[in-house]
Amino acid sequence: MGRRSRTTHPDLAGFSSPRHGPFTAGNILTASPDTILARAPSIPWVQEALQGITACRATCDHFAYCRGGQAANKHFETGRLDATITDYCRTSKIDLMEGLLCGRPPPPDALPTTDLDAFASPVRQ
Repeated sequence: MGRRSRTTHPDLAGFSSPRHGPFTAGNILTASPDTILARAPSIPWVQEALQGITACRATCDHFAYCRGGQAANKHFETGRLDATITDYCRTSKIDLMEGLLCGRPPPPDALPTTDLDAFASPVRQ
């Protein structure tokens, strides 16, 4: 099969922060996708975003549904990418899932066990 790549947080495209500068991992006009994806895990804002996903996985019963949320939302609500629960998360994800589940968390075996490093690495199929 063909090759497919995953990117992390396209919702931050075009934005920057005083702490991280532009939310970019590279320029496709000057670097190959493989180079950009290989470099991404060493970029501070990507590291912080992945730490946020890890924190969500460790603390939220609904991680299987949202997979750690949207980085742009975390950034604009909290100023950080490693935040966990935001107002958006609570009202559009957690409250919805708890309503559907009548307040019961999903069974533990429903949570995925995939490696978060895959978010910043090429996926081969």
